[in-house]
Amino acid sequence: MTLHKHLLRGALIGTGWFASSVYADTNDNIVEQTVPSSALSTGAPHLTLGAGLANTTLYVGSNQRRDLFIPTLQSTWGNGWFAGFPRGIGYNFSDDPRIEYGLRVTADMGRKQSASAALKGLGTIGIRPELGEFLSYSLTERLKLNTSIRYGSGNDSQGALLDMGFRYLRPLNENQFLTFGIVTTYANSNYMQSYFGVNAAQAATSKYALYTPGAGIREVDLTVSHTYKFDRNWAMVTGVDLGRLGSAVTSAPMTTSNSHDSVYAQANYTF
Repeated sequence: MTLHKHLLRGALIGTGWFASSVYADTNDNIVEQTVPSSALSTGAPHLTLGAGLANTTLYVGSNQRRDLFIPTLQSTWGNGWFAGFPRGIGYNFSDDPRIEYGLRVTADMGRKQSASAALKGLGTIGIRPELGEFLSYSLTERLKLNTSIRYGSGNDSQGALLDMGFRYLRPLNENQFLTFGIVTTYANSNYMQSYFGVNAAQAATSKYALYTPGAGIREVDLTVSHTYKFDRNWAMVTGVDLGRLGSAVTSAPMTTSNSHDSVYAQANYTF
């Protein structure tokens, strides 16, 4: 295995955990919601188990923070199929390591009204299954374009998110590397209304006036992480995600912060 392939495999395994820590109450880490890589869904089957800590916002748009302990499970069969949390269940149709495309089923974890006083009267958004597709392309050996679409979230199960971004891998030595990412997340009007809008019924039960956001940018995320591989099985990942919310989100009455930032550390073992 070349140094690049060794590090790339570690990067994909090491960073894939973090979306799980922020799936609860719709607090998504966008970079880690991009496509599953063929480096994990083709080749030899493997299983990755992990656990970590994260400090993140209470919900997207909140100025309150919380600490999380989250386990991770990721399984691939080497024939295109993958399953686990948070990647979901899916299939990569490509045999070319430079390009990945396929379908997957994930879950939007909704948002609990009881999570914050700022959400009182808005109701709970339930857990919803999402259908999605993904496409990524390696522009160079270290730079990759990632895109994904997910549909099915929100009160009416018609919310949709489009994630588009880049990820760059910078090796430091045989066992360490940095990963840089930038991702923009676009949301349709159904998603925006469910998570950031206020309808007539909600206006009557909450302290907020009517608010009807349109489709647009939910947020833009910049991320950097450091991965250290102790051996071929054990790895430690630390990182930070700096998110800035779009204008439709920052104008929402329940939004109390324009940022959506997270820091995290994770240890995992790959069989």
